[in-house]
Amino acid sequence: MAFLFKITLKPQHHRLLRRTFIAAKIKWVRDPYLDEAVSKEKNLKPLLALKTLILSAPSKTLPAAVAAVNKPQFRLPTTALNFFHKYPSVFRIFQPKPLSTPQVRLTPPSHSPPQRRTRRPRLAGASPRSGGAARRSF
Repeated sequence: MAFLFKITLKPQHHRLLRRTFIAAKIKWVRDPYLDEAVSKEKNLKPLLALKTLILSAPSKTLPAAVAAVNKPQFRLPTTALNFFHKYPSVFRIFQPKPLSTPQVRLTPPSHSPPQRRTRRPRLAGASPRSGGAARRSF
């Protein structure tokens, strides 16, 4: 019985794991353009949610107080008014009557859907597979 037990055991060297560790320090370099793009992207979902809500309203306006009350639902990073002030190209704040609550409206360019980028002009002598050619859609 002892003879069978010794045969079924695997050698110990198969169980050893080889690991390497490099103690290197990497200096992180900040990229201001990337930081700006990421900060704008963070606010894209709240911006689109508010834009959809404004467009779905019959008057195409939204009381600023409604956005302030629903701040957690829209995941606004700041107060509603500060968020509207941060994007003047999308939102316009106005008061329909003096001493009334501020209302928010979309600016005319933000009403239209985003336009696709135009294609690059084809360069003379460019082959169709080089990416410079206009593609046909069937």
